[in-house]
Amino acid sequence: QVEKVWPLCDKVFADLKLADSDRHALYTGHPNARILENLRRLAAALPERVTVRIPLIPGVNTREEDTAAFARALAPCAPQLAGVELLRYNTLAAGKYAVAGRPYTDFGAAQTDDAMRAHCFALEEALGHTVAVFTAITPGVH
Repeated sequence: QVEKVWPLCDKVFADLKLADSDRHALYTGHPNARILENLRRLAAALPERVTVRIPLIPGVNTREEDTAAFARALAPCAPQLAGVELLRYNTLAAGKYAVAGRPYTDFGAAQTDDAMRAHCFALEEALGHTVAVFTAITPGVH
């Protein structure tokens, strides 16, 4: 059913939390094979209209091995993507967990701008510069 609305989409944002399916299942409760397949199909159907967003969680998906895994997972569709946006860790979900009555895990401090730039550079390099990797930088901080 979702494929029927693809032609009507100007822009699509798709989140990818972990590239390794076993680790994805560990943290989310579900493997990611379907997510990756849908992402590839979406990128093929909507070239240059899909932005993949990766929320960076300290200690969960910020290791060099994670960057390499993201690159392997995105490589087949990278040239068709509009971009890859790395999202800085935040604790905004804590309130949602409290309302749902579920325990919340705080994974630490948000990444610095320099750390975010380094993650962007590393992933773009690992993808062979086939797609732009970007992030939001704190205004007024250099």
